[in-house]
Amino acid sequence: MLEWLRRLFRREKSPAAAHPARVIVTSVPQAAPRVQAAPVQLARSEGPGAQVAPISLRVSVERIDAAVAALAEHFASSPPRLGSFPGTAARILQVFEETEPDFNRVVHELQQDAAVVTKLLNVANSAYYGTSGKVDDIRGAVLRIGLNDVAQIALGVAGQSLFEPSSRSAFSLLPQKWNELFHASMSAAFATSWLSQVARVGRSDHAFLAGLLHDVGQPIALRALAELAIEGVLEPDVLDAADEIVDRVHVELGRSVTTLEALPEYLCASASRHHDAEVPVGPEHAELHLVRIIDCIAARRRGPLTPAQQEVLDGSEAALALDPRWTRVAETEYETLAAQVTRMFGIADPFAPVAAAAAAAH
Repeated sequence: MLEWLRRLFRREKSPAAAHPARVIVTSVPQAAPRVQAAPVQLARSEGPGAQVAPISLRVSVERIDAAVAALAEHFASSPPRLGSFPGTAARILQVFEETEPDFNRVVHELQQDAAVVTKLLNVANSAYYGTSGKVDDIRGAVLRIGLNDVAQIALGVAGQSLFEPSSRSAFSLLPQKWNELFHASMSAAFATSWLSQVARVGRSDHAFLAGLLHDVGQPIALRALAELAIEGVLEPDVLDAADEIVDRVHVELGRSVTTLEALPEYLCASASRHHDAEVPVGPEHAELHLVRIIDCIAARRRGPLTPAQQEVLDGSEAALALDPRWTRVAETEYETLAAQVTRMFGIADPFAPVAAAAAAAH
């Protein structure tokens, strides 16, 4: 199902990861340890598609700059990593690799992960699926939900670890933000995969992962920011400007971690180039353009696109020779899929009221 899994097993590196460079950060003492990773230049994300996070009135620009410098120093000694996600995702999804996966093998593999079993049983018995009596085993849950949705739910459970803080204390500092990041990334994953399928552009399995990981630098930055606040390196009230700080660093962190993990090039590109003014055109870049389109749709849920963001949207539609009507359909489908994420994972859609108001005004 996922060609990238084979590459992970063989540890075939993407071109960007073939010769990883030493981490380069700003405002770090010369004594900072040398590590092999992608360059991390923690600065403002200034691409035309970048979100402009509101600056907190309680936190000065100077203190925000200091927080960015502290993050740079933190990642100089502790390069960002994806933890167990690549290995866990590979183990779960390996069973779905064949055109017609062996059902018994699927059931056996899923049973090895208690979190996946719990989530699949919850989903199978939810109001959305639970119309034919209670399901109390994983076999029945897979039959009711279907293999394709089971694969995506399992991947979502594995990916949820990327969007969790390091401790309960870290979560308590910004609980709404953690849930927001996970909901947004899962919604993007489902929407990018859906658009790939219906528009017959790129590979839907690649698109799902690209959507899930394109903003992976955000939870990495937020986790480090919370840790520095707990350790006393930063004053706790700097978290009032968390959106602005995360916005400034997430693209470079995404580029660094996907390169360091030697993920396939399409995932590296999705994490590092989704806000670029210009990106390459060609079939090998299809998932990147799909991500850019969905990212703009997600941004429009929160408010009108800037002229620069509209250029990103128009440019990626043109690069894929995609009829703009597909984007309008995708906007409606995004709402459906965002609601689906809420049903599956029990996390409220943080932008649902905003999106509803925008739709009514439109």
